[in-house]
Amino acid sequence: MEESDLKNEGEVTLPKACLDRLIQNSLPKSAKLTKEARELFKDIGIKFIQIITVASHKICENESKKTIVPEHALKALNELGFSKYTDTCKEALHDFIELSKRRPSKKNTFQESGLTMEELLEKQKKLFEDAKKEMDKTLEDDSLSEE
Repeated sequence: MEESDLKNEGEVTLPKACLDRLIQNSLPKSAKLTKEARELFKDIGIKFIQIITVASHKICENESKKTIVPEHALKALNELGFSKYTDTCKEALHDFIELSKRRPSKKNTFQESGLTMEELLEKQKKLFEDAKKEMDKTLEDDSLSEE
């Protein structure tokens, strides 16, 4: 993948709220930032992510893999001269994995409900029927109020 194959940079952006939070947490409270500086940080962030992604993809391809995994990104950081950040990235990855383990899995929600698939289907049908009745009632009330 060549850099020219990347999406037009005008189409790619970082969430403003996320960027603002990152900047605020990185600078002293007394520091001020111009609009132009904020825009520059955004552009630098986007470019950095693109560079790391392209390098990770090349590493992934060289290993004859089809999916980029965190290790590819960490290797890319090292190869691009950002090795002093790999420990911080590993910590962030570890924190993310731990947080993910504590989140309830959507996949197991139905299994852990204690209900059979038939019971779950019946509950779903009842919910749909109730919703339809509520909608019909609302439509009926609206038509009566128009008269």
